[in-house]
Formats: sequence, structure tokens, C-alpha cells
Amino acid sequence: GQVCSSGACRATCSAGLTACGAACVDLQSDGSNCGACGRSCTGGAACASGACVCPAGQALCGGVCVNVTTDAANCGACGTACPAGQVCSSGACRATCTAGLTACGAACVDVQSDSTNCGACGRTCSGGTLCASGACSCPAGRTLCGGVCVDIGVDNLHCGGCGIACTGGTSCTAGVCVLVCPAGTASCAGACVNTSTSSAHCGGCGVACTGGTACVAGACACPAGQTLCGGVCVNTASDGRNCGACGTQCAAPQSCSGGACVLVCPAGTTNCAGVCVDTAASAANCGGCGIACTGGTVCAAGRCACPAGTTSCRGVCVNLAASNVNCGACDVVCVGGGVCTAGSCVCTAGTVACGGRCANTATDAANCGGCGRACPRGATCASGTCACPTGQTACGGACVDLQTSGQNCGACGAGCRAGVACAGGACACDPGQTSCAGRCVNTATDGMNCGACGAQCRGGGTCRGGVCTCPTGQTACSGRCVNTANDAANCGACGVSCGPGTCSAGRCACTAGATLCGGACVNLQASEANCGACGAACAAGQTCLSGRCVTACPPGGTICGTACVSLQTSAAHCGACGAACPAGTPCTAGVCGCATGQSLCGGVCVNTATDSNNCGGCLRSCGGGSLCVAGACACPAGTTNCAGRCANFATDNANCGACGAACTGGRRCVSGACI
Repeated sequence: GQVCSSGACRATCSAGLTACGAACVDLQSDGSNCGACGRSCTGGAACASGACVCPAGQALCGGVCVNVTTDAANCGACGTACPAGQVCSSGACRATCTAGLTACGAACVDVQSDSTNCGACGRTCSGGTLCASGACSCPAGRTLCGGVCVDIGVDNLHCGGCGIACTGGTSCTAGVCVLVCPAGTASCAGACVNTSTSSAHCGGCGVACTGGTACVAGACACPAGQTLCGGVCVNTASDGRNCGACGTQCAAPQSCSGGACVLVCPAGTTNCAGVCVDTAASAANCGGCGIACTGGTVCAAGRCACPAGTTSCRGVCVNLAASNVNCGACDVVCVGGGVCTAGSCVCTAGTVACGGRCANTATDAANCGGCGRACPRGATCASGTCACPTGQTACGGACVDLQTSGQNCGACGAGCRAGVACAGGACACDPGQTSCAGRCVNTATDGMNCGACGAQCRGGGTCRGGVCTCPTGQTACSGRCVNTANDAANCGACGVSCGPGTCSAGRCACTAGATLCGGACVNLQASEANCGACGAACAAGQTCLSGRCVTACPPGGTICGTACVSLQTSAAHCGACGAACPAGTPCTAGVCGCATGQSLCGGVCVNTATDSNNCGGCLRSCGGGSLCVAGACACPAGTTNCAGRCANFATDNANCGACGAACTGGRRCVSGACI
């Protein structure tokens, strides 16, 4: 019932072969079974692609392959015989052979290519060899093995080389012996195995069953009553590592029984939540299950207690010799950087106690060079010396850039008015404006600075194009616009004074108390040229008071009317007699307005850079204990702004150590900590 295939007895033939009787053959090339079983190639024909064919250059004549170019019995065609005495040369009967051919019997042959006369008459090529250049050799793709031309790519006796036979059920494929396994088996590691039952190749080559499993229907499985856990077959009813289920491990001293862990505690131990513990020493079960020792205590003889050298403070074991929050006694806190050493709070090396905290006076900006020596805001402390950043200057407790600070422009306290920026150390004005006494004005129209700073238009004059101009019908006399038709001081022309008289239509008319002297009304009580009488002039350096010549006003004073006044400070005679400043405006250096660096607030000149009631601007009051520094409200050194109030974190019970950190329960703030 078996056949021989590739040198082995099998139930069926290998792929590409056909069973002919008890042998497996290749119908495409087998000369005895060419194209079909039992169909033999004869007469020198060979089997190629399942058909018997003559070698190249031959023809089948009477069932025999002959060369019609040389066969005298079939010369030129099958059945065409040459007469006696002639030979067949190049397919024609001739008396002699043509050039290049040799007479072998009655045939003219080319001994260079004739397979029956190869190289010489009667020398026949066998074993499938062909004649080429007078020598027998195998066709292309064939190799001569044992006198026969074979295809070493598929020949089972010469697989890949002569004499290399495929055995053990293997077949030659592409010059290599390959195992051909029967149905239901697979080739694994050079052997045909049943992957449905092989424990080494279960379900596929190399898939080994381990851990006590066996191969059943191509899958590894544990024996009945066992479960695969972690790659090993176990009995979960009794296995202590897989009790009841895989991975459920019974903790010592438990054991597995009926798939459940059963605890059996040794003498001197107690079962607490499934664990055997010594309640005399267990910190989690001290003296009984669930009684845990906390706060650093340990369990000794079934009682929780602090270790030697420690004390219980608020339920926590602490070392009073080194605890910063329980230094020497419970709740004694080391603050301000102090550390607890041998039960006392001390400052570390390089620091000293300043205001209840440890400070390094070499680098602490609040205690630079000594306790309480605070550096200006923005400055740093180096080697005990305060220093502002490069390009800044200390002004009013803060480091500022004098080139850009609006409150300290060019110098400390030199503030620019609101809306005016400081650039290059000077308050900059908008295009078309000029800075005058800290204010930006248009000198083309400003009556207080007409054409130049301080050039004030007086006596009703207005500034037009930088020039003080009088209204129509008026004339400028001594810096004032007057109507010479009725101005008693300039009646008819500038300087013509009617004295106590009146001027009408440019002519003086004396009033009661005035006397006409030389065409002008004069007050004989005050006129230096007519003192007491017309023509009675006072000497140089004298003035007329109550009709008598007396020494003139002291230096800096000027008589206006009947009184000596300072034209530098008098608001009624600012710069000149009768030149009154607007209501509420002071006279400074003979000009109505405040001095440089000051502003008019409520009729009073103040420095908004330092005035706490007008800080940075009028009516901007600093509250909560803050001071005005460089036009901004700031808390004094050592205090911090907490909700609008300056607080000292070291002593303020409402802001102890930080804003809003209030001391309660009768505690007070000491060195920034509630105690």
C-alpha cells in the first residue's frame, strides 16, 4: 500500500511526483514514464517537458532518432537511402564527404558534434552527454555523475553534487535535501513529529510543554485536578503558594487546606487580622491587636513609650537637646534662624541675634554691618556695606535711577509733575512746551512764562506769540497795561502820575487830600518830590512818609503806596508794586508760583516727594504708619504693608511672621512667632 518516494517508503508521493506502480516518478523527465505512466522514449529519444524528443539536429525516422544529414538510410529525409558506394554528406548522397566532414561507414559526419562519432568514428556519447568540439559533455544545467548527466538541483541520488543522496524521507529541492513529512506530521528539528501529541513540539515546532503539562490536541494542559499557575501545574486545594487560586500565597505560619489559608499561631503570638504578632513588641499591635504606637514611640513589654533620650511633646517623641520647636522644654521654639544646641537656642557661626532673629550682618540688607542698619530698598549688602545696583543712587530709603525716576529726576527729590517723564535726568515736556519751575508750559501763550521761563505778563497783559501784549486802547507802562486816558499813575502818558488825584481824558484832576504840583496831583504826605509842599524834594536815600522826608526802606524792601514791602515775597506786590498774584498763589522770588521741586496744594507749596499728606500729588495721603519716600508711600524699615497698614512681623499680634498670621488664644508675637 506504500510507494517509494525520494528514496523512502511512503503512503503518497512527494510534491511534483506521480505514482507509477510502486514508484514515484517525474512525468516531465522520466524516459520510461514520459507524460504518463508506461510511456517509454525509444530510439535514442529523451523525455523533456512530458514529451519524447530527439536530440537537437536529429529526426525520428521509423521510431529511431537519426541524423538525416549523415544517415545513408535516411539521407536528407526519413527513408531516403543512398546507393551502394555513396555516402550521405550534409543531407545528400555523394561519392565523397564534403569538406569538414568525415566518412564513418556510409555516413559523412562532423566528428566535432556527432554524438555517435564524437572526435572519431565509432566513439559514441552516452549517459545523456552531447558532442561538442569533438568531446562528449552534459547539456547546460546538467552534471555528469557516474557516467550519466543529471540535474543536481532535483536528483535525489546526486542532490547538490555527485553522490550526495537524499535519505531518511528527504527529497532534493534546489540542490538541498528537504524532509517531506507524511500528512498529520510536521518537520521539526530534522524529524517528522505529530504536533498534536508531541510534548516537545505541541501545536508547533519548538513549543515545549513544561511545568508538568502534557500535549493534548496540540495544546499543553495540566492533568485533571490541577491548575496551571506561573507555568507549573499545581493543586490549588493544597498548594501554599497558590491556595484556592493562582498567586494566593499563604503567609507563614499559615498552610493551605481545602483551597483556604488556615492560620496556626505559635506560642507567645496572637492572631491580629490574620497575622501572628508578638503584642509585647509589635508597634502596630502593642499590648493588643490594633493598638498602634505613634509619635515615634516604641512598644516595650506591651506598652508604648518614647525611646531613651527623648520626651513626649504634644504626642510626639522629641530630643529636647536638639529640637528647634521644643528646645530644652516642650513648645520652646527657636525663631529667626536660631538652632537648638544642648537645649538652648543659639545663632549659627557667622550670624548674630538682631531683633529676635539670627542675621549675617555681612550680607543681611536689614542688618548691614550691624543690627538695625537697613539698606535702602533695592540695595544689597556685601561685606557689611549697602550698595545700590550700578547706575542707581540711594534717595529717601530706596535705590533709584536718577536718569529715569519721575520722583528723583537728575537729583534726589527732584520730581517731575504728573504725566511728565524723566529722560536723561531731566523732566521731558511734550513738543512745543518748555519746562519752567517743574511745569511744562507753552511760552508762546503762558502769561506766567511769556517767551521765556519767569517772564510774567502783568497788569492785564496777555501772551501772544511769546510777547506780552496789551488790549486795544491800553498802553504798556512799566510792565503793566494801562489806559492813559484814566490811569492816575500814567495820565495822558506813561509815568505822568496824578498822585492821589484822578485822571480824566488824559488830564489829572486832584481829589481830596491831593495837591496839584507842576500839573500833577500829588500826595504831599508821600511824594518824595513834593514832600509836605510842592517842590519840597527829599534828599537821596530818603523817602516821604506823612509829609516828612525820612530814611528809605531797609535793603530788600520797596515802598508801595505808604508801606515798605518785599517784592520777592509779597503776594500783593509780586515783582512790582501793585502786581498782585491770583488768590491762593504765593509769591516766590518775585514770581507768582512755588519754588522748583514744590507744588501748590490747597494754596500751600509742598514737596510731593516727601510730604505725607500730598505724596506724589495733591491730597494723596499716606496712612497706616507709612511715610512718603520719593513720591510713594512706603513702610519704614523693618515693617511690611499688610492690608494698608505697616506691620512689624516680629511683634505684631495680628501679623506675626507674615501678613494675616494672627496670634490667638492669648498668645503673643515674639520674634515673629506666636507663643
